Amino acid sequence: MQALSERQGFAFELIAQAWDGMIQGPIDGKYDAVVDAISVTPARQELIGFSLNYTTGGSAFVTVNETGLTLPERPGPGGPCG
Repeated sequence: MQALSERQGFAFELIAQAWDGMIQGPIDGKYDAVVDAISVTPARQELIGFSLNYTTGGSAFVTVNETGLTLPERPGPGGPCG
């Protein structure tokens, strides 16, 4: 944010916000923008504008090796995870 604000010439303040305010905050005028890892859905697009993705990530199952639990290398649609 610091580098972006310097290039674009604006000031910013980082404010910690509970999840339930991430969409409603900008709608209510409480914030000009929100930076969060949030999925873009059609319902959310009707309420707020989204930038292009600036990062990608994923979820993973994590276990202690000794549990003996195994999953396919990449579970996909119709598999154990979806």
